[in-house]
Amino acid sequence: MIEHMHEKLLRWADWSSRGGLAPGLWYARCTFGNEGGGGQVVDPVIDMMIYELDKAVTRLPEELNRTVLVYYLGTGTMRQKARECRVCEKSMYLRLHHAQE
Repeated sequence: MIEHMHEKLLRWADWSSRGGLAPGLWYARCTFGNEGGGGQVVDPVIDMMIYELDKAVTRLPEELNRTVLVYYLGTGTMRQKARECRVCEKSMYLRLHHAQE
């Protein structure tokens, strides 16, 4: 795997698992808080980078898109994830590498 892309995809998976987009709106979620108040402080540049990565994942060819979704958003071992994609583990890693390029 390409390490810097793997790190970005891990952040994307976290973002996606929390909903990704603000309900009904088509821009990346960005919540700001103040020092004394609640709220989550999110760097809007990083949030937009994750949103752009989300669009890129969506545009991947179907087999690569499914591989990324299963690997980063799914649960289970690599063997189970590969089985879900109907490939061997080696093919799963090759697809991930190809998707990250």
